[in-house]
Amino acid sequence: MPVALPLPSDPAESGAGLPPIHALLDGAAGPVTLQSLRPGATLAMTHGEAARVLWLGRRRMTASRLAAVPELAPVLIRRGALGAAGPERDLLLSPEHRVVYSDRRARAWFGAAELPVAAVQLTFLPGVEQIAPCDVLYVHAILDRPGAMRLNGCRIDGAVMRDTAMADPANPRRQELLRLFPELVTLRGCLSGSALPATAAG
Repeated sequence: MPVALPLPSDPAESGAGLPPIHALLDGAAGPVTLQSLRPGATLAMTHGEAARVLWLGRRRMTASRLAAVPELAPVLIRRGALGAAGPERDLLLSPEHRVVYSDRRARAWFGAAELPVAAVQLTFLPGVEQIAPCDVLYVHAILDRPGAMRLNGCRIDGAVMRDTAMADPANPRRQELLRLFPELVTLRGCLSGSALPATAAG
């Protein structure tokens, strides 16, 4: 992840709200809404065994907060914008969250038939845009194994704890994660296979 969910706009904020966007994951026992996801839940991966959610974080970002850091504003991927890669319904992701892009155009543009691409790198496509700052809730799950999963029918990279401990501290994906969820720094030593309670921050 992180995946974004629009929140009702605050009249005191200048940003305009988005219509509701529903996020549906493939759970090991059937579809799971992002809103109902909890630590300990199991998610179906596109290859291999199911993955378990070790930790779940939520962070509310208001329009004014995102206006101060517009590079963290989520990327909206409209239904069908990625061709055969989906999604089946609109999807909001953090800019650096990676989408497994496998449309026939991927080879021409990126030199490979299938590869993970940061959502913000797809904004040249019709139907993909980094939206203006508005109230959103970012949700981020740490899984016990790496791999890709389906969200709204679109394959996205699942996150594991080592994503926050990359060798290059300037890695944009690592920077984004720690800016949105700074508590991940202190959680590194705690996630050894046991699910931890979800955290929320405003």
